Amino acid sequence: LDLRFNPGGYLGAAVRTVDLFVDRGEIIVSEQGRDGKVLDTFTAKAPAKYKDLNLVVLVNQGSASASEITAGALRDLNQVTLIGEQTFGKGVVQQMKSFSDESVLKYTVAEWLTPNGDTINEEGLTPDIVVEMTEEDYENERDPQLDRAITEVKK
Repeated sequence: LDLRFNPGGYLGAAVRTVDLFVDRGEIIVSEQGRDGKVLDTFTAKAPAKYKDLNLVVLVNQGSASASEITAGALRDLNQVTLIGEQTFGKGVVQQMKSFSDESVLKYTVAEWLTPNGDTINEEGLTPDIVVEMTEEDYENERDPQLDRAITEVKK
């Protein structure tokens, strides 16, 4: 599963994606308030369709938010190997308040935690197997991260 340069998206899409790979009832992600209390949890709703699939997840500094939730949950719940580079570290819940002058205030109310309770925000996820992509790799259209992922899947 290639989540490199995936800046995120909708929480619901991340939860539904992980839901395909984990058992019903497993906690996929938790929302922790500023006081450290868990405000909400999101769990798998359906039986895992692909639980036994040999899967690795590719991540890099461009993997953020919902893609980090997906990668973190798959790692914690299915022992999926993360390959690549440190992720961005965007794991916050934000709300918006609109005012009569049409201005808007966006503020953080909580942060996301992986199933093992690890914070994503500002820390990101550290891959199990670190493989860097150099400028030379990009210029020569080489992908050592993908090459390593294929090697891992074949084991």
